[in-house]
Amino acid sequence: MTIFYQEYRFRIIIVFCFFSLLIATIVGKLFYIHIIKNDYYENLVNNQFLKSKIIQGSRGFILDRNGENIAKNKTAFSFLVDTNQNYDKEKILNIFSKTFQQKKSYYENILAKKSNGVVLESNVPLADCRNIVDTKINGLSKFSKTIREYPYNELAAQVIGYTDSDSKGVSGVEKYFDNILKGEIGKKKLVKNINGYLYENPYEDSDLPQSGSNITLSLDMRLQEILQDELLKTIKEIKAESANGVILNPFSGEILAMANVPSLDLNNYFNYDISYHQNRTVIDSYEPGSTFKSIAIACGIEESLIHENDIFDCENGSYYYFGKKLNDHIKHDDLTVAEILMHSSNVGISKIVDKNIGLKLIYKYSRDFGYGNKTGIYLPGEAKGLLKPLKKWRKSSGTFVSMGQEVLGSTLQTAMAYSVFANGGYLLKPQILKNISGDEVYEFNAEPFVVRKVISENTATRILRILEASVDYGSGKEAGINGYKIAGKTGTSQTFKNGVLSIDDFIASFAGIFPSNEPKYVCVVAIKRPTVKGKHWGGIVAAPIIRNIFARVINEFEEEKPINYNSLAKVAGI
Repeated sequence: MTIFYQEYRFRIIIVFCFFSLLIATIVGKLFYIHIIKNDYYENLVNNQFLKSKIIQGSRGFILDRNGENIAKNKTAFSFLVDTNQNYDKEKILNIFSKTFQQKKSYYENILAKKSNGVVLESNVPLADCRNIVDTKINGLSKFSKTIREYPYNELAAQVIGYTDSDSKGVSGVEKYFDNILKGEIGKKKLVKNINGYLYENPYEDSDLPQSGSNITLSLDMRLQEILQDELLKTIKEIKAESANGVILNPFSGEILAMANVPSLDLNNYFNYDISYHQNRTVIDSYEPGSTFKSIAIACGIEESLIHENDIFDCENGSYYYFGKKLNDHIKHDDLTVAEILMHSSNVGISKIVDKNIGLKLIYKYSRDFGYGNKTGIYLPGEAKGLLKPLKKWRKSSGTFVSMGQEVLGSTLQTAMAYSVFANGGYLLKPQILKNISGDEVYEFNAEPFVVRKVISENTATRILRILEASVDYGSGKEAGINGYKIAGKTGTSQTFKNGVLSIDDFIASFAGIFPSNEPKYVCVVAIKRPTVKGKHWGGIVAAPIIRNIFARVINEFEEEKPINYNSLAKVAGI
């Protein structure tokens, strides 16, 4: 051994042990970190440097049958200021007051609040605030999100519905088909660099968001505008509380227009009372009045219990039935069955039902025509109406139901019932949905759905001819258009107040079929609580609406080939 080693032996051993221990400690620590606590430290690093950004898939569009976009998406911005930190107050006041046409004091009051997130404006469309978005302002935070836009504003508002601030469907189609329309959430993997900036991680696959499916409705916004416009004009003229109506294709059950007035602007739905949001064509039930008489006559003809030319004494328009006086609007003595329906004779229908048809058949056909059951339309909140079980009927109920009393139905139910006369005898399920496109799970194309065969084609045609005569010569004359065949029936009924039938509040209605020689459209309208004196009768108030609607259809729509009766027979397997 060298003199050096002998002299420094003790020190060398100490240094060797020190480094050996240091290496062992390092190796042990690495083993502990990489093997024993690997998951813990990996998560710690990921939390510090790897981030996930939640991305909501875009909501699907809603289109009308012609491809018009009636519910789409747009980018909107919200602007916040942390008033506990420094911010450029003067610049903010100037640009916001100029952009939104507000006084500076308006925003000064907002900024006077001490908060880490004072909202100056929220959900502003990009087009209305681009100058603010493009301007760098100290202390102003800008947040973007996708919101719903409704280009047609008030048209079909209660049918389309709207979404809330979280893009969740709240009403109408938006609510009913929310799971199909809404997009699926995705995640974008991000990395934070040493300066704190986030960028997309090239080594991690992002979970891409899934867009919602697009929905095409059966609505035709051209017809929708006509229907809604005519209803709105009428309630203004006669100072009515509200009105609603439906136009549909009697061979497919497709809803071409469905309107409620007064309506609401879907882009500002929060400014309207909840009563404006309701789709009364499906949720409101009322006594259909004399529109129901067509069903009673169809029942008698189908069962060969009456003929159009059978004559009944209408007692000069006044008749006591089970202690209740029945009156006709116009007095008649002898009338044929066809004339009883044409002129809407209460006395005549009571004698037909009482002497020739009876309770059981009236009940059966009321059910067969769809009353007392939901139609099954793909819209929320549908009412089934009211048709009491036969065992709860009084001896007089057959007559009063045939007059459209003691029974409740919606405008849509009446429209589907009148489609039976237009299409050769079939009750259909109404269709508001035409197709769904997008995710293959939800691919769908609507087809006519026959609920049941109600009456023969022969009976349907015979009723149609009587209803034509009603427009040409009877109570529905105000619905007529020179040179065109229109079939229809008036209805006038009393409303309920606090569960009691009112003596001075009415619903005026009309069910029309056009053109009746080759039916394309069934239209039913109902006017609630008209207040102008003498303007509460269906023939005076509702019939002109039908005339005006079909006159505009004639002028604004190209001629389309009608569908023949045989197509529904094939669908029904008959």
